[in-house]
This record gives sequence, structure tokens and C-alpha cells, in this order.
Amino acid sequence: MFNFSLGSLIARGTFASSMLALGVVVNVALLAWFKYANWISLNLDKLGLWLGEPTSIILPLAISFFTFEQISYLYDCKHGKVKPASPLEYAFFVTFFPKLIAGPIVRFKELRSQIHTVHVSLATLAPGLTLFFIGLAKKLLVADYAANFVGPVFETAATGRAISTWDAWLASLAYTFQLYFDFSGYTDMAIGLGLIFGISLPINFYSPYKSTSIIEFWRRWHMTLSRFLRDYIYVPLGGSRRGNRRRYFNLILVMTIGGIWHGAGLTFLIWGALHGVYLAINHGFRMVKVPWVVIPFPLKLLSMVSGWALTFVAVVVGWVFFRAENASTAFHMLNSMYKIVEVTPIIHDQRSVVFVLVAMLALCLFAPNTNQIIGRSQIDPKLTRSSLFPENYTSSVLEWRPTKVWGVITGILVAIVLATLSNPSPFLYFNF
Repeated sequence: MFNFSLGSLIARGTFASSMLALGVVVNVALLAWFKYANWISLNLDKLGLWLGEPTSIILPLAISFFTFEQISYLYDCKHGKVKPASPLEYAFFVTFFPKLIAGPIVRFKELRSQIHTVHVSLATLAPGLTLFFIGLAKKLLVADYAANFVGPVFETAATGRAISTWDAWLASLAYTFQLYFDFSGYTDMAIGLGLIFGISLPINFYSPYKSTSIIEFWRRWHMTLSRFLRDYIYVPLGGSRRGNRRRYFNLILVMTIGGIWHGAGLTFLIWGALHGVYLAINHGFRMVKVPWVVIPFPLKLLSMVSGWALTFVAVVVGWVFFRAENASTAFHMLNSMYKIVEVTPIIHDQRSVVFVLVAMLALCLFAPNTNQIIGRSQIDPKLTRSSLFPENYTSSVLEWRPTKVWGVITGILVAIVLATLSNPSPFLYFNF
């Protein structure tokens, strides 16, 4: 009600700038209180600077996501990008349950254009159900399986005991795939549920592990978060309009904010700042002017492969901080990854695990993603063509169609995932 009322005042021009500032401060303050008060009080208590018991505040469901969405609404009202919502429109925008808990982060104008023309039919129900069960399969069959190799190693690292180089790498790579298939699986389920109700939600992942640069990675990973950070923080800070030094500072600051948004703790701050440095280096490298020469194909291929390998390793290093309970655990893992350590292995039958992880990597690199399988025109009609992803989305042999074959495939998938539902683990992004 606070944000709805504030949006109406801002749209009318009633002290618009002051009202927008008030809205941002209140929303961010509430987010900070619920997400970071426990962590701050615990650390102050360790230093003897906290009176009484540390706080034990319960985190409200989905606060990270609906906070960003409401800030975007206020900002768009201030800049005339949307007209004020009616009470029902605003309630629907904030609480539409498929995207509520863990995204994608939706803008009001993207839902408003559909609310009054929504039409539920088999044309959206069938692909929506298929997408939902593909996402559920990614979570249960791939992500949860990869999790088996993650927890034991990171838990051992948290105790300070030595872990082998193989264990450190296998666990870090397993988490790299666990996080991707878990979060992208949730996103597929959310978008599928939206389609079931005749609502198109924006895509959030597009084969991020195919990226050959960190810039490209953030255009493919958690895409709705990336655009929020760009449009509502990076651009208002000046973006790249005030020189390269300010540009690099803004990149590092914005990504650090993105890291802290994920949760309290030094590990998230380091993860965000690390990606900010990655982006600054990547943009700086692109500024280097190379004399024009004709580069033979073998060198182009070598450059692309080396760019992919460097990007992938950089992302894996970042995920170590993202997963670790604290900074000392993360540095212990990294030290074990890059310094040969031979101790009794934690992960048994490492050859089989290597085979599984190679299969997951091949799935990420060579299999069509869910946007290509279902067809982007089904998921997001406004994004059928894109300068970033100019592929022909109708050329895939595996593209979904309303046929008996796809009906059988979906039925088999449903049977498999229902058989594995006896002991599911929570989605990773429910923590944020």
C-alpha cells in the first residue's frame, strides 16, 4: 500500500524526486533490516558491542525480489515510463505467484499489457506444462544429483581440514552446475506456470556457460537482475557517460551491490566485487585498439575457445565465494584448487563423477536451452528477435510442437520427476 500510494503521488508530480528518494530509502531500509540485521548484530556481539542477545529476525518470503520490482515501479512512474496502476493491477503485479519467490524480476509494464487481454487456452497451457516439467526435471534430476558432491567437500573445508585438489575442483564444478540447473530450472517452472495462466514472463537464462566473455555471461545469466542493476543503478550513477574511470568504478560498485543483495556476509560482497572487477577488466580490454588485420579462422577459433575457458574458470572461482559459509572457507577451497594437495579423497569414485560433470558441461554447451526448445515466440512474444541472440528460433529439430510425440515425451518426463519427488531439496534461491 505504501509503494502503491507513493507511485500515484510520483506520477502526479507531487514532489516526485523527493517521493522517489523516500520510496527507495524505505524499501532498501526494510530489505536491509530483514536480511542483514541478524548478521550485523551477531558480528557486533562477537566484538562485545551488542547489548543483549543477537537478533533473530525471520526473513519475509521473496523480499529481495518484490523489493526490486517495487523500486522499478516507482522509478518508472517518476520518469513517465508507466501510468499509475489501479489497486488490482498493482496487487497482481506484486503478488503473481509464479515469479514471486525467486523471479524473474518483472517490470510493471510487462504485466500490465497482458492483464486485461489474458486468454487461457491450450495454445499456452500445453507449452507451459511442458516447460514447467522440463524445469522440474533440471532441478530434481540434475541439480539435486550434483549437490551430492558439493556439501561434503565444502563442509570439510569449513572445518579447516585439508582437502585434495581433485575434491576441491570436483565440488566447485559440481556447484557450478547445481546452481545453474537449480535456478534456471526454477525460472523455467515460473515461466511455464505463467504460460499456463496465459501470462508471458521475461526469460532469465540463455545458455550462460556458453559465454566467451564475462560481459556476455551477464547478458545470459539472471538476465532480469542484470537489466535491473543496469537500468536502475548503473545508468542513474552515470554509466559510462563520465569517462572510463567513473565507468569502471560504477561497474564495481553496482556488482558489489548485486552481491550484497543476495545475502549478508563477506562472501557475497567479495563475489559481487569480484565480478565488478571482471567486468571492468573486460571493458578495459575491449578499449584496446588493435590494428586491423585479417585473422585466420584457426586463430579466431583459438581465441574463442581460450575466451570461453578463461570466462568459465573465472565464474567457477566466483561461485566458490557464493557457496562458502565464510571467506576463510572460500580461500581454503581456492588454495586447495590451485595448490596440489594429496589427502584421502572425500568424493569416492572420482572417475564416475568426472564423467557426470563432463556430461553436464556438454549439456550446457551443446544442447538447446529451454527457450529454444519451447520457442521464444511462445515464452516472450516481444523478444522474438534480438540483436544479442539473433538465432532462428524455429530451426531447432527439438523445438516443441503440439504433437503426439511431444505429448509422449512430456508424459515420460512427468513420470520420471514424480518418481523422484520423495526427497526433494529446497531451491537454492529461496535463501535470497
